[in-house]
Amino acid sequence: MKKIFALVLAVAMLCVLFTGCMYDEVEANIRAAGSGTVQVTAGFSKELVDALKMQQELTEEGFTPFTKNGVEYYGVDASEEFASPEEFNEIFAGISDAAGEAETSADTGTVVLMRNSDGTLTLSVIVRSQTADTKEMAAALTEAAPTLEPSMITAMMQGMVMRYTFQFAGPVTQVSGGKKGVTISGNTVTVDLLQLSTGTYQFTTAPASGVHDTAHQRSQTVELDGRKVQLDTYALRFANGGETNYVKLRDLASILSATPARFNITWDGAINVANHVAYVPNGSEMKTPFSGDRTCVKTTPVTKVDGVLTALDAIVLTDDNGGAYTYYKLRDVGEVLGFNVGWTAARGIYIETDRPYVG
Repeated sequence: MKKIFALVLAVAMLCVLFTGCMYDEVEANIRAAGSGTVQVTAGFSKELVDALKMQQELTEEGFTPFTKNGVEYYGVDASEEFASPEEFNEIFAGISDAAGEAETSADTGTVVLMRNSDGTLTLSVIVRSQTADTKEMAAALTEAAPTLEPSMITAMMQGMVMRYTFQFAGPVTQVSGGKKGVTISGNTVTVDLLQLSTGTYQFTTAPASGVHDTAHQRSQTVELDGRKVQLDTYALRFANGGETNYVKLRDLASILSATPARFNITWDGAINVANHVAYVPNGSEMKTPFSGDRTCVKTTPVTKVDGVLTALDAIVLTDDNGGAYTYYKLRDVGEVLGFNVGWTAARGIYIETDRPYVG
């Protein structure tokens, strides 16, 4: 867990100078068993950096420019894997401790993840005090940079972000706490720390999330822009006998590499997809170290498309040595990346890379 701890501690020391983080976002993807990935992005608004003439110092500390929602910042980011709720809690305890050392007036809250006896997960965000005193922060900014115009201070305060996003493997509901500052969309909970009041905000997953299923091996002849290609997939069956095909993302990137729908894949704790970028193979394309039907786990992995966190359903299959392989719904990938995927009895599965997704 040292990577994220070092990141938040470095930002915390700078927060003592700047009064508070102008941008602080933590994104956690939580798998059904309680493992997953945490990513932290932290920084300061460009207006503040320019006003305090801190660009050189921040650059030396490894800060780089980035833009969120039209606002420019200087920041750093890091990601960390956790294998259990206990390791998750360790990460968030470190984040909370670092914020406390920064002596800010914003409370990052205590975040605790617990695995229940029925297989569900419960997440608690405990806020000890009002999360942010914007008047106090504005006064401190004025003291730190007395030449700042009031309008600039107002703009800096409006650009402040302190947010947690938790993405679960299945649907989640809120069981306690207020609604202000909390947004739930399917499997994802977003908590705006600048809006929360004192109290405990608790969320729980649905019992069926992350259930095991049997994935059936298929070798598909796919029509790709009028020509035939072979694509190994795994399918989940519906009760009525229908099937949904899942494909390994690198296999798909490989066969699309010379088409308008090309995309590249990298991994840094999240699966990063760069659309319309030349694919760089890593040798794992079009081969898998297992065959036949396999037990799989339904999941929603941490996936970013052009830097944007994107909820995509997937299944994870493991080989005999415990290695994990993530397969996505072919139609979902087409819809998100903007190429068409369809099926007819005459054509079978077809991919049209020069047409937008219509299904």
